[in-house]
Amino acid sequence: EAEHKARQLTVIVEEQATQIQECEEDLQIAEDQKRQLEGHLKRLEEQLRNVDGQREEEEEEKRRALQKQLNVAEEELDEERRKRTKSANSRRKLELELQGLQEQLDEESRLRSRAERTCKKLEKKLELLRGQAEEDAAMGDAASREVEKLQKKVKDLG
Repeated sequence: EAEHKARQLTVIVEEQATQIQECEEDLQIAEDQKRQLEGHLKRLEEQLRNVDGQREEEEEEKRRALQKQLNVAEEELDEERRKRTKSANSRRKLELELQGLQEQLDEESRLRSRAERTCKKLEKKLELLRGQAEEDAAMGDAASREVEKLQKKVKDLG
């Protein structure tokens, strides 16, 4: 049962390690997207500054369109920040769970080792008791044969 539990814990530890790796990959993707969005945001801001040579109505229309794109980019950047924070929190949680599972696995290993030592001691005692029982049985058989001889002698004498 301890071996089974140890195997289960090992599987859980491997799953947790995989989840941590996936979180790290998600975090890297979020950081890459953040850099792209920041670059995009900078380009949009520069476009907004260069519009001043056109007619006022076109300028206002373009400004609104660029502002909308900027707002969308900022929303996406905020979403990526939230995802990054969530991934970091998930990673910390998984690391704590992994640590707890590792401690549990270590305790199970200690208990299993102790149980194996106890089992070996009991097996040695059992072997010793079997040997004593065989010895006692042999002595009992010898004593029975001796009693039979003596009874035969008594019968012959009587």
